[in-house]
Amino acid sequence: MRDLVKRLDELCDRAEFQTGWYLKDLATGASANRRGDVPVPSASTRKISIMMAALAAVHAGKLALDQKVTIEAKYQDNDSGTFQHLTPGFWITLRDALVMMIIVSDNTCTGTVVELVGLENLQRYTEAVGLTGTIHRYGIPPRPAPTTPSTGSPPPRPMTRGLLLEQILKATTDGAAAARFGARRRSAGSASTSSPGRSSRRGCRRSCRSARRSRTRPAPVTVASTTPASSSRATSPCAS
Repeated sequence: MRDLVKRLDELCDRAEFQTGWYLKDLATGASANRRGDVPVPSASTRKISIMMAALAAVHAGKLALDQKVTIEAKYQDNDSGTFQHLTPGFWITLRDALVMMIIVSDNTCTGTVVELVGLENLQRYTEAVGLTGTIHRYGIPPRPAPTTPSTGSPPPRPMTRGLLLEQILKATTDGAAAARFGARRRSAGSASTSSPGRSSRRGCRRSCRSARRSRTRPAPVTVASTTPASSSRATSPCAS
């Protein structure tokens, strides 16, 4: 840990902008940070909580991972991802929208997912899992994004995102932690009648079990956020 922190600080010291990061070794519990409690614009790190809110809605039977989602032009005016360049009107599954939102940071899919979940529901979920300093103001921010939000709330901190990732990992083996994220354990004698999202929930559980089997030693969780020195007090239009 000490050597890793030293290397990270050396990289940050050479940068022409201020950098904040949070690191925790999940095997030993040791943690470190650099400006980890300093508010910075959230950028796409907010998409983690959007994904978790959508998955909670799936577990609640309100959405299904295999339901069809239509890609609409109203979310294509953005600067991240590939779907902004495609002809609107086609459909994908909610599962694929979540995948594109996370692996390529696609903002068209992000706006689509937030519409399905509901902005108010997303905010309530975010606060319920402990991110009380985070505010989702838009599905995707308007372009060009304003440099200051409409309220005086501070943007999130690197440590906040790191703690969220830690809690997500804990929820794969801890029932109480999973319940906090909206996941439910089904009793062995429960009825097998179908309900919205049931097959999707089974798929999620299989994926979690597979991930646990393949994991040998938890890797450190690192969350890094950067902001130019000239605008270190800038706040985010997306979250605070």
